[in-house]
Amino acid sequence: MEQRLMGGRPHLGINAIDVLSSLVNTVNTLRFNPKKATNVKFTQLMSGKGSVNVIPDYGTFAIDVRSDSNKELKKVLDKIEKMINYTAEMYEAEIKYDIKEGVPAPNYDERLVEIASQSIIEVLGEKNLVDPIFTPGGEDFHQYAARTGVNSIYLAIGADVSPGLHDPNMTFEKGAMMNGVHVVTKMVEKLLS
Repeated sequence: MEQRLMGGRPHLGINAIDVLSSLVNTVNTLRFNPKKATNVKFTQLMSGKGSVNVIPDYGTFAIDVRSDSNKELKKVLDKIEKMINYTAEMYEAEIKYDIKEGVPAPNYDERLVEIASQSIIEVLGEKNLVDPIFTPGGEDFHQYAARTGVNSIYLAIGADVSPGLHDPNMTFEKGAMMNGVHVVTKMVEKLLS
């Protein structure tokens, strides 16, 4: 039979909420290179149920970690792992966790970036070429590129998206799709020549 730790006897056990809140505070001390698109945030934190005078002996958490650099991503994950183990040791608690393989950071091919830039200039004009945008967003294609070793880039064509990507009310300038077709066609021509 599971023994429940009552609020009147907090010294007899470990309060999972204390452990989890300490972990949140510890992980939130991480600092990142502002020139890198790296971020860490807790996306789930749960503990306790039932009576409010019972101290929870377990909880769950999830952390979302993103970066535009696989090297930086590895460093951050290593730091988080140390923080989890330190927090567990500090509270004499057991923290079970697993790091699930997520979306790798992009590894763009410089030659393809140059070909794409030239193609955009030739098709849409130099004023429509913008510097590469660094984003901490995850892109499933990076998984494919990492596993196959295929050279890749991420190409975005402005389409006046409103109110934003993945919004159920999203609209965009449909004519921009033809701009994308023309740019990619020009890229293929350059690659074949």
